[in-house]
Amino acid sequence: MEVENNGQTAPRTLVDAVNAEVGAGTYAALTHPYPGTDASRSR
Repeated sequence: MEVENNGQTAPRTLVDAVNAEVGAGTYAALTHPYPGTDASRSR
């Protein structure tokens, strides 16, 4: 699954939607100290 790299907006929206189904406060989004970029790279 790919999530838009737009700060905490996409993860927070996803967590809010999941919590709406399973119960408020069940899941929480974490903030990563080094979020990276949208750059694609091959290994």
